[in-house]
Amino acid sequence: MSLEELEKELYRRTTDVTKRRDKKSTVVDVSKEPAVGVWKELEIDDAANAVSEESALHKPSKIKLILVMSVVGLVIIGFIGVFIFFARGPEPTTSNIEVKLYSPTEVSRGIPFDFNVQVVNNLDTLVRDVALTINLPSGIVNLNTLDSERRNTEETIGDVGGGTLAKRSFKLLPSGEVDSLQKITVTVAYAAGQKARFETVASQEILIQSPSIKLEVKRPDYLLRSSAFELNVSYENTSDFNFPEITVEARYPSSFKFLSASLNPDSLNNYWKLGALRVGSNGSLQIKGSVEGTTEARVSIPIILSARFLDHDYELAREVVSLTMAPSPIDIQTLVNRRTDYIAKIGDNLAYTIKFQNNSGIALGDVIVKAIPIGDLFDFSSLRTNGTVDLLTNSITWRASQVSELKLVPPNSTAEVGFVLNLKSQFPIRRLNDKNFYLRVNTEVDSPSVPYYLNADKTSGKGSFETKVAGLVVFDAQAFYRDAASGIVNRGKLPLQVNQPTEFTIHWVIRNYSTDIKNVVVRGALAGGVEWTGAVKSNIDSVPQFNDRTGEIVWTIDKKIAATTGVLSEPVEAIFQIRVTPSSAQAGQFMALAADATLKAIDDFTGFEITQRDGGLDTSLPDDKTVGYGSGTVMP
Repeated sequence: MSLEELEKELYRRTTDVTKRRDKKSTVVDVSKEPAVGVWKELEIDDAANAVSEESALHKPSKIKLILVMSVVGLVIIGFIGVFIFFARGPEPTTSNIEVKLYSPTEVSRGIPFDFNVQVVNNLDTLVRDVALTINLPSGIVNLNTLDSERRNTEETIGDVGGGTLAKRSFKLLPSGEVDSLQKITVTVAYAAGQKARFETVASQEILIQSPSIKLEVKRPDYLLRSSAFELNVSYENTSDFNFPEITVEARYPSSFKFLSASLNPDSLNNYWKLGALRVGSNGSLQIKGSVEGTTEARVSIPIILSARFLDHDYELAREVVSLTMAPSPIDIQTLVNRRTDYIAKIGDNLAYTIKFQNNSGIALGDVIVKAIPIGDLFDFSSLRTNGTVDLLTNSITWRASQVSELKLVPPNSTAEVGFVLNLKSQFPIRRLNDKNFYLRVNTEVDSPSVPYYLNADKTSGKGSFETKVAGLVVFDAQAFYRDAASGIVNRGKLPLQVNQPTEFTIHWVIRNYSTDIKNVVVRGALAGGVEWTGAVKSNIDSVPQFNDRTGEIVWTIDKKIAATTGVLSEPVEAIFQIRVTPSSAQAGQFMALAADATLKAIDDFTGFEITQRDGGLDTSLPDDKTVGYGSGTVMP
């Protein structure tokens, strides 16, 4: 019998029993029913008894089956839960995996301290692949790594067993500003069971206190430009830490000139390695220099004292020395040919005047004036002066024995000396970078008389005066009859014949010596009776242009022409062809080909406008060596 048929049969029998119950009802006292799970027999008729017997046979078996299946299911679920628990482990919490940080909360700048990290596993099972990352702020340096700029440090710890801990220690250096609060963050990542990785984060704030080294710099109240002065740098270890090595760095402005120091510098005249500095020890360093060529009222020099760890300097203390410049007691002015803006030219005759004014407030006695001309273009054999000349140094010195005004110069008064010096007739060009020549004259005026407000052994003033030398451009206009090298063939007869056309080529050649030139324009014009053939070329990217209405030729060069072009390299050159037809009125004469040509340009070094002119051309052809004199005469 199938399950479906069995269900139908049970349903049928139950329906029959219900019908019989309707015919004969039996009242049951509910209050006297037995406890759940105890069966009670009912007095019913035979059919009902039959059904009851059949039900009694099936109902206990079905209930037992359900109970057994439930128990088995619960056991399986229990086994699965236990397996998952032991396979995956318990859920980690902050209390399970702890990160404990041990370090001082206040540190001194520049003194290393220990930063300890503990990773505590409070679980009964191990955690795997534990990794630690320490993130440092900008004011804390990790001395365990050679990379002082590195802010993150990672370390692999591995597995940490249940109920155990792992330790790591870091040597850190506080390098930030005093009174700054630095926050260190530590992140611990790990795996528990089969789950993804977890992280636990802890942080510690550390206050950087006062410097561990005392730094002091003594300097004069006022400085004179070009006068020597001294900085006294003193330092003392006020901490309880022995520094293995300290350094001092002076960051000079461009106007500072280093003269000497009490200890030889280790680098660039501004860096000293001073060795170890033990607790309570001190030391000093003296730096001597001068301030040159500045008009600033104040000059600042930062002095930095650092501790050296792992070949890196870490600043401990800094003092910015502010120097106040006193007005110069002697004001010096140098003139060339009575001008301060004179542009010299090759072969010039230069008259130098050195004037000075006493601004010290006292009379200056026994004044000495010294001048040193410097420049490859000076012709020292032409030097003329009433001072004393040192031929080894090319210096000139004036004293009161030579210039009576120097015996005593009253306050606010002036005096002057001078010399004359010629320039060479040629530029000394040997290399491509031999360009932009200038002349310099260094001057110095001093007196043993010293005003009360100066801390010096003499009153002095220094100056330096430069004169630019304009470049030299040579422009040459040439005419040729036989000019195969140009690539342009000239036709016609030579000597010239009346009413017979003859062609010539004209060359414009530019040689530039000592400065770059720009905005170059060359202008010229053809003579009467001369034609432009249209054949034109040049060795640059522009060629002359002809205006047939005006007869003018214009060559505009947009690009700069570099110095030494045509001197150490080929010149800039343009070539164009013309045609002439002599008339009978010109017989027996040279025929004019072109009027004067003029070159104009701007000297890129001096800003000076350059003008060069070359005379007109005719058929005498002095530049064509293949043509004898008189061959250019027009024949009848």
